[in-house]
Amino acid sequence: MPNPNAILYLSIAITLVAIIVLALINIFKAERMRQMQLTIDHLKNSLDQMDEQAKLIVRTDLELNKIQEELDKKISELYTLQELSHAFTTTLDEREIFNQIKTEYIEELGMQKALGLIWQEKEQKFLLYLALGYLQKDLDRVTVEVDSNAETYLKLIKEGKTISSRSAETEPISGQEIKRLFEVKAFCLSPIVPKEGAHGFLFVGTTSDEVPITEGDEELITILAHSIGQALENARLFEATWRAQQELERRVEQRTRELTEVVEE
Repeated sequence: MPNPNAILYLSIAITLVAIIVLALINIFKAERMRQMQLTIDHLKNSLDQMDEQAKLIVRTDLELNKIQEELDKKISELYTLQELSHAFTTTLDEREIFNQIKTEYIEELGMQKALGLIWQEKEQKFLLYLALGYLQKDLDRVTVEVDSNAETYLKLIKEGKTISSRSAETEPISGQEIKRLFEVKAFCLSPIVPKEGAHGFLFVGTTSDEVPITEGDEELITILAHSIGQALENARLFEATWRAQQELERRVEQRTRELTEVVEE
């Protein structure tokens, strides 16, 4: 007959072995779970890094596309500016200089409206040389208001500084006042200052909130206004030279007649 104590000891031993085995299994599972958690954490970090890299790539791509668009726009604007500068050299008539500025040129510069006004000292008012994107009734209103505030615009011209809607306020007139008067959402106003003769200003503006004026636009409009000023100066120098030549020819002719009369006598 089996010994009860032996059976008890055997049962206890089996139980202990089972407990140890279960403990080892649990330890093994815990280690596996820890390893798996480490692997999951590593994968998660890798995915986060890949996500950040992907976001960085997308941002970089968007920035590059934006830079490319701005570069293409700049090249197109510079080409337009070159065409206009060349067109200015083909005429020595002041009116014809402004006539070279067509609507398509202004649109290629990203604008929808343009005005060119030159101060007439004798009449004490601004004369309209260029008008694009405005109805006649609007032009009448604009010119009347500009003339009524002529001292302000003459001060802007004298300062020789381009102003635009990029600045919240401009002196001696606010940007909001200019927007209201010229009916635009954004604008750029640049003095036309030839060395000799009457001065004036070139105004361009956009009618959409989605087309802001940039620093590059300011530079282009400043260059365009400077080119107009040089063209006007060349035209006036040519006219002065032509008049001097006509006067010289008149004097020579008159002197020749006088000498002929003396010889005849």
